[in-house]
Amino acid sequence: MEIMTRTVRTKARPRLKKTTDLQDERAARELAIFTEYNELAAIDGQSRTQINKYLMEKYDIHSSGTIYEIRKRVALRLQKEGGMA
Repeated sequence: MEIMTRTVRTKARPRLKKTTDLQDERAARELAIFTEYNELAAIDGQSRTQINKYLMEKYDIHSSGTIYEIRKRVALRLQKEGGMA
């Protein structure tokens, strides 16, 4: 007696996004702030306070502490992803 096996093909399961569109936008904005801060800070003699003021005005941020928190968050995220921070 022969046993017949049959392969059943199913549709591929759709990949679920782990983040919302708003979270993706926020992450991109924070990465842009982080990158721009580092580029400006690399300029010899550049004032960190003036960098913060410039970024606050450009990105409509009301607290300089927010710039620090964004930089810290992005650095941790890049570290976890294996990128350079």
